[in-house]
Amino acid sequence: MTANVIMVNNERFDVTWKREVGYLVKNLENGHEYVVDKERCNCPAFVHGKQRPCKHLRAVHLYFETQVSRDFPSGTSPSPQNPPKEALPTGGVKREFFVERQGKQFVSYAGLLDLAHRTGLQSITTELVQVPSDANGYEAIVKAVVTMSDGRSFTGYGDASPSNVNGVVKHCLLRMAETRAKARALRDAVNIGVASLEEVESEEGVPAPVARKEEAPATEAQIQAIQTLARRANANVKVEGLTREEASHLIRELQKAS
Repeated sequence: MTANVIMVNNERFDVTWKREVGYLVKNLENGHEYVVDKERCNCPAFVHGKQRPCKHLRAVHLYFETQVSRDFPSGTSPSPQNPPKEALPTGGVKREFFVERQGKQFVSYAGLLDLAHRTGLQSITTELVQVPSDANGYEAIVKAVVTMSDGRSFTGYGDASPSNVNGVVKHCLLRMAETRAKARALRDAVNIGVASLEEVESEEGVPAPVARKEEAPATEAQIQAIQTLARRANANVKVEGLTREEASHLIRELQKAS
């Protein structure tokens, strides 16, 4: 048994500190891995309050008691409450994915997705709830469902309209609504209370993190297909400024509705 392997309830856990991630606690019996940050763990048992402290947090405590304390002078040993320098700021998201805007801290969608993949993301599905049109103020609404490997699922809704997005993405309403929906579902799935930058980028003058490169506009054939499908679905759809990718997505959704 290596120095990092800890036994809890006859289960073996490998405890590793990584500055970019936090404390990784891997169950050597089933391969499941979770992140312990100070006195919190992102495992289902801890998140839902079924068992506190969970076995992963207990493994970290035992690790410090039986291994780390031997390598540090008395009074200087790190602990779950005082980990090595640059402890992770929030719940397992890597530090590089946090951004500060106007004195407030936000997490990027990329950071949420990264953590979800590391903690058992199984799938993300989206559904177009409302097509942006003149009748609804060109507001796109998308539903996202995040499913984890343990069977838990989380739902989030995202909306985007010319009134709540930055100018650089005003022609990408469907994409922005989808990203916001996925970000909200992912935040619930990985237990992150910090808002994502994509959700609030237009509020209080918060700028978009990166301006998207110019993308190819929708083709004439795509525009004609959208207009035909919109008539069948009795929907008033705005086609000006659509990119090819957005047009393809809109065609698929209109096909479902017609």
